Amino acid sequence: MDGEQRLSVRNRVLRHDIRTQAQLLYGYTDRLESGEIASARATEEIQAITDQPVELSEDAQQLQRLFDGVEMETKTLDIVPVVRDAGAAVEASHEQLDSTTTFRRNRRYTGR
Repeated sequence: MDGEQRLSVRNRVLRHDIRTQAQLLYGYTDRLESGEIASARATEEIQAITDQPVELSEDAQQLQRLFDGVEMETKTLDIVPVVRDAGAAVEASHEQLDSTTTFRRNRRYTGR
């Protein structure tokens, strides 16, 4: 992949992440305005979302290192707790939602 293609991919990923965060902010402000969510809860969520640009910047730096072929340390990650926490967070913020998550045992995922 040449430099221009890498830049294009990186920009697409960043634009997607920024749009997602903006949509979340709009959603929480709409819910706050309509009284659908308590102001303390909305404030907490909005503050968490506004922390995302720092993380996006760090992700962009890692992505650039990958594109540049810089060797990066890898680690094994047990994603089950991460997925469980994410599912619990979604259910907590959407009381009408019931969901089930199934995990296959003895699967290992390696990430950067």
